Amino acid sequence: MKKVLFVAVIGLVVFSSCRKERTCVCIYSDGTSFSETFPMETKKDAEARCEAIQQVGLSCQLK
Repeated sequence: MKKVLFVAVIGLVVFSSCRKERTCVCIYSDGTSFSETFPMETKKDAEARCEAIQQVGLSCQLK
């Protein structure tokens, strides 16, 4: 029983660490910048949202 509980706790810690606050930093071609924060996002979801912000003359990168 203790082993099952231990494995369950480890699994919970591993899965909860995948979601965290992510920041997308965007820079316009004239050098000005802004950032967008995505709370409780997986890296894959945050990258997709960051890429969706990009436009002509605007470069965005997930930090």
